[in-house]
Amino acid sequence: MRKIYSFMVAAVATIAAISCTQELDTNTPATPEVTGETVVFTAYADGADTKTTLITNGNTHVSEWTSGDRIWILNGKKGDEGWKKGYSTTDSGSKATFTEEDGSYALEGTQYFAIYPAEAANDATWTGGDVNGVTLKSNQTATAGSYDRAAHIAVAKSETTFLSFKNAVSLFKFTVKNEGVKSVTIYANTSGYLTGSCNISAEGNVTPWTGEGEANGWVELSAGNGTFTVGEAYYIAVFPNTEENNLKTGFTVQFSFDGTNKLPVKSYTKALTLNRKQILDLGELEYVVPKTVDKVYLKPNRWNVGNSTFFLHLYNPTGAYTQIKMADSDNDGTFEATIPTGYSKATLCRMPKNSSAIDWSKKENQIENIELPLSGSSKNYFVINDWESGAWTTKPATKTLYFKPGMWNVDNAKFVAYSWKDGGTNAFNEVKVIANGVFSCEIPTAHTKVIVLRKSNNGLNWDGEYNRTGDVTIQNGVKCLEITGWDNSCKWSATL
Repeated sequence: MRKIYSFMVAAVATIAAISCTQELDTNTPATPEVTGETVVFTAYADGADTKTTLITNGNTHVSEWTSGDRIWILNGKKGDEGWKKGYSTTDSGSKATFTEEDGSYALEGTQYFAIYPAEAANDATWTGGDVNGVTLKSNQTATAGSYDRAAHIAVAKSETTFLSFKNAVSLFKFTVKNEGVKSVTIYANTSGYLTGSCNISAEGNVTPWTGEGEANGWVELSAGNGTFTVGEAYYIAVFPNTEENNLKTGFTVQFSFDGTNKLPVKSYTKALTLNRKQILDLGELEYVVPKTVDKVYLKPNRWNVGNSTFFLHLYNPTGAYTQIKMADSDNDGTFEATIPTGYSKATLCRMPKNSSAIDWSKKENQIENIELPLSGSSKNYFVINDWESGAWTTKPATKTLYFKPGMWNVDNAKFVAYSWKDGGTNAFNEVKVIANGVFSCEIPTAHTKVIVLRKSNNGLNWDGEYNRTGDVTIQNGVKCLEITGWDNSCKWSATL
């Protein structure tokens, strides 16, 4: 006669804090009576186990069953009829009766391995030893005051009708101090697996699968379309550590405010052993915007045409932003801006002449997601390399000479600048086109005089000369040297 099983599961499930654990209840009830075709299983937690809904009372954490919970019961080799069967409950509270979901077949065998939650073990198999192919979710869903029910794995093995569930995971607990946090991610620094595929013994001991794409050294808790509530406790389920699977160099916590970019919040560098059924309380976590340099500078190079204006759109990942217009206060061709506290990134924007603020619909060029240099860094000069790129560097040892060849710019002519300091050094310098009819050249800062050559080649020498200016004294703060005739006549122009 086919047996139909229903499981009565009592989840009196207390998790103690990491400093305290509770042992298995030894008051095992009597073996239930088998009546007709129905066998009732009574399952007890080990006192430090958790199931679904977490209830906190001081330092004591108790979990109860919730209507809709599902478990797998396995009792044979995969593929055999009756080797695996799903059960669910409509009860809530410390006791729940689980009934079969498919009555078309019966469980076979005399040993039973139960796994909660069922979705963690959809592909699991069991042949008498460890259960194989259980998955602890790497991407978990945040619930204020609790954990992701689909990630909190517990197991029970029995040769009788009693199922004593044992917790197979550990928990990280924390609160957030920042508004707007969308996800919290924990990374093992260099060693240890936190989530993914694993085997689990009847005692709840986990062995991660360490092949590629199986176990992971990270876990992410996401608030979905919302954000974490400041001050509320949240929990993340992870593999317990063993001698072989240990966070030997600690772990790092990161926040995301946009669901994509992850920002370092806190790093734990000491080795950690987190045992099964324990909670590690990380306390209150806060992202602090890193302190940046007080001033930044811009060498606009080819951007410095049309008497453009330059702006920094400053922002940080928590959502704060402001705009600053950069100024060339000492007329040396380098623009500067003072950075207020609390901003770590910028968009650099080139706007038309006399713009008083950023109008994104009228912008001429922009470079996004520029990380501002941290306080103390000497690389606080942003140098434009191309129309859409630039890089931070130390204070350049050159100054920019802008050059408009005018009538000289015919017959595929090339231009070279020879600069020097009386009684000092001299150098030939490459002249590059930056816009239609406008060229620029980087000249050593100490040099005070220049001759611009019109040549047949780009050689940094006197060879191939067609024309030259006279000896011109460089005037800092005046933008451009402009050719005015075929002789050596030229003038300084305030515009490009």
